[in-house]
Amino acid sequence: MTLNDRFMTELPISEPERQYFYIARAREYVREESNRLGRPMSATITTFGCPFV
Repeated sequence: MTLNDRFMTELPISEPERQYFYIARAREYVREESNRLGRPMSATITTFGCPFV
């Protein structure tokens, strides 16, 4: 069984639990990548353009 198969079998049915499941998976992924890189991961967002959008 691959990781993707295991991921699909653990997927919750109801919506709030499904969202929490994806959030937990994202946190797990970021933690693993941070450990692999040896540094904390970060994101920079720059917005520009019309401030009313």
